Amino acid sequence: MKTTRKRAAIYARISADPTGSELGVTDQVSDCQKLAVREDVGWVVVGEPFVENDVSAYKKRKVVVDGEVRYRVVRPVFADLLAGARAGAFDAILVHDLDRMVRDPRDLEDLVELVEHHGIETRSVTGSLNLRSDGDVTMARVLVAMANKSSRDTARRVKRAHRRNAEAGGANGGRAMFGFRRMETGALKKNGTPELRIEVEPREADAIRDAVERVLAGASLYEICRSWDEAGFTRPYGGTWRRAPSRLKSLLVSARVAGIPICDGEELRGVEAQWPAIISVEKLDQVRAVLNDPARRTNGHRPVRNSPLSGLIRCECGSVMRSTTQPGPRGLDPQRKVGRVDAFRCASSSTAGGCFSTIRAEPVEEAVLEAVVRAALECDLEALSPDPEDGARIVAIDAELARVEAARADLALLVAQRSLTASSAGPALSGLAEQEAALRAERGRISQRVLPAQLLSSVATDLVEVSDEEADARAAGVAERFVGLDLGVRRALIRMFVEVTIEKGLRRDPGERVVVRRASSGERVRVEWPAETAMSFTNLSVS
Repeated sequence: MKTTRKRAAIYARISADPTGSELGVTDQVSDCQKLAVREDVGWVVVGEPFVENDVSAYKKRKVVVDGEVRYRVVRPVFADLLAGARAGAFDAILVHDLDRMVRDPRDLEDLVELVEHHGIETRSVTGSLNLRSDGDVTMARVLVAMANKSSRDTARRVKRAHRRNAEAGGANGGRAMFGFRRMETGALKKNGTPELRIEVEPREADAIRDAVERVLAGASLYEICRSWDEAGFTRPYGGTWRRAPSRLKSLLVSARVAGIPICDGEELRGVEAQWPAIISVEKLDQVRAVLNDPARRTNGHRPVRNSPLSGLIRCECGSVMRSTTQPGPRGLDPQRKVGRVDAFRCASSSTAGGCFSTIRAEPVEEAVLEAVVRAALECDLEALSPDPEDGARIVAIDAELARVEAARADLALLVAQRSLTASSAGPALSGLAEQEAALRAERGRISQRVLPAQLLSSVATDLVEVSDEEADARAAGVAERFVGLDLGVRRALIRMFVEVTIEKGLRRDPGERVVVRRASSGERVRVEWPAETAMSFTNLSVS
């Protein structure tokens, strides 16, 4: 009587393969293929092997299950293996060893379910994966528990080693982040691998410093990403920056760019790093205050605005107006084909109180440019300067930060001397961490108060006091410089120094039923000084 040979699938996994050679999983697959053809097994291997190279069977990730956040071991290929078994794609599973298949008890129970309810048979090269009886299942549970304990022990030792390295000023991790590079020192580690040191990549470091200044001046992350792509910069693991503004934010707020070691999310500000800083700690606090501000509005991954005025100007009905396009003027020939021109449109529908009014962008931009030029020429920078007491407050905050750091060091010393237990010191350390975070946030906010004066000064440098004969030439120079600024910087200047309202182009005269008149685009633009900055100007009229 002819017997049907079982169809078997091969699964192979290795936790770490930094070189990507896949030698480990290749050996596992080869051993499983030899096991399948043995006379006492006699299985036929079907399909391609299920291989997970450089994938942990222990580390958990945060996932959403049924709308709730859970922590699970994420292994897509292993999930495909289970799905194929449930679908009947094969009758048996071959693996090199039990701990190559599972190291998490939850994953083992999924495998037991296949054996007990779907008739799947399992074999391993080492003989450790045997689920044919209750005793075998119990033993497998014990072995997986032991493997899980081994992984936990390893993780604890690695974490402690990382802590020791960070406290010595070292950097944990693999590939160097943007702005840095790893160079061989010529010495060898105990395991025979070359010893590396971290150095600054000059061109990338200059780009980071420039990006920090641009963010503090009001530029958007998308603008910086686009300019980096145009300059030929790529992300550390490849790819363009344009689609990763969030990665740029993470880079600019990273403690490492300021030469601060990190361990398990904790910044060790009192430790001298073994690599040079790209920006100062003060600059780091300032850029964090800007990018982490809850009130900061972002566009996500949408393209940057076409105009610095989009969303800043308002229709007479009260709604904001945003960039759009509309057909260009036809002149006297109604048959003339025309292209589209930039325009602004009332963003609210008529049901929400809006009017869908539109206006060409050119006259609006001309009026706003004239207003900003006059602001640069006539603004009293001293009136916009921050309160003189801000400097004294920064000094006081720095003293408070030093006191907090000293208190933290004292607690750590008491714990090290066993005069205080770690559990007793925990609440005090948490309180000090909260104080430090609040003080640094306040320091960042104070630093941002000088932004209005800095922005206008960057445009109006050497242009405040001019003679009447030079006014026109100087005004043209200011206009040219303003247009050349980052879009985000222009938006910040406009937001601080002008308010723009667009009057409706269609009006109904009182007493008339359908009589309509249309004002010219230039007559519809009303530019005013915001009340909070009007005191800073010597001449408040806007023509």
